[in-house]
Amino acid sequence: MQKFFVLKVLKSYGKKGNILAKLLIEDINLLKRYRNLYFSYKGEERSLKLKEIRRRGGKSYIVKFENIDSKEKAESLKGFKFYLKTEEFLEEDKDEYLEEVVIGFDVYDEKLGNIGKVEDVEKSQFLKRLHIRSKEGSLFLIPWVEQYVKKIDKKNKKIITDSKDLIDLQK
Repeated sequence: MQKFFVLKVLKSYGKKGNILAKLLIEDINLLKRYRNLYFSYKGEERSLKLKEIRRRGGKSYIVKFENIDSKEKAESLKGFKFYLKTEEFLEEDKDEYLEEVVIGFDVYDEKLGNIGKVEDVEKSQFLKRLHIRSKEGSLFLIPWVEQYVKKIDKKNKKIITDSKDLIDLQK
């Protein structure tokens, strides 16, 4: 199971069980869509259901979980990092948040074969780029557009590209 960390609890906030948390992802809609958040307590996986989240400022958010209804309960979560399970992304046939899921996928070029693994996804206002780390340690950047990314196989965790020319340019 691969964990995808989404927020870290900074402290309790108020008397009704709210917490102040730092968002560890770019898109808050991910939390609104997948409300079951997981955390590890003494080596055991536990979960809480997100009831409400609202921005306080910057990357700070006020968060309310179901069944956390006192300052003491909220304070007991201080320092915990909450995560989503990537399998939950893969089970759904939606591509909205695919960039968070493809990290670690093997990348195959149609002509070159296995060229490495996705190390990161760089997102800018106009373009996403896959950061591919080869077995030899080289880093390649491939724009996430139809011209280069031909197929994403979520089940087998691999991406098929037609990027030989781009890779040759980056060597």
